[in-house]
Amino acid sequence: MSVSRPDYTDLRIRHLDMIQGVISRMSMNSGTIKRYAVVISAAAVSFAKFAKEPMILWLSMTVVILFALLDARYLRLERCYRDLFDIVRTEPASKKPDFRLTPAQDGHSICVVLYSWSVLGLYGAMILFMLAAIRFVGK
Repeated sequence: MSVSRPDYTDLRIRHLDMIQGVISRMSMNSGTIKRYAVVISAAAVSFAKFAKEPMILWLSMTVVILFALLDARYLRLERCYRDLFDIVRTEPASKKPDFRLTPAQDGHSICVVLYSWSVLGLYGAMILFMLAAIRFVGK
């Protein structure tokens, strides 16, 4: 007579669905922040050109940098939750899931994430665009 091990596949799938929901929310928040940053930078360039005041662009660049830091934080959390997803996914089927949602914090510093293409590429381009616009605003 063989002793059967319990199969926790259904519970593991529910746990993975919960983690995937968190990852999806982090991704949506990151996209929302990107949209706000683009709108604010475009509005600042238009308003600065209309008012002929380059200080508006300097102030809005500060806001864009803050959005970049916030976006990097969401991307860092998303990566941590993806690591947790992989940890839970590779656990044996006989191990009962503990439904933890505390992300794995290893290896994802904010500085590394800031240099990713989705953060530095977008926000760097916005800042370069605003710096170029500063030259033409006062004229």
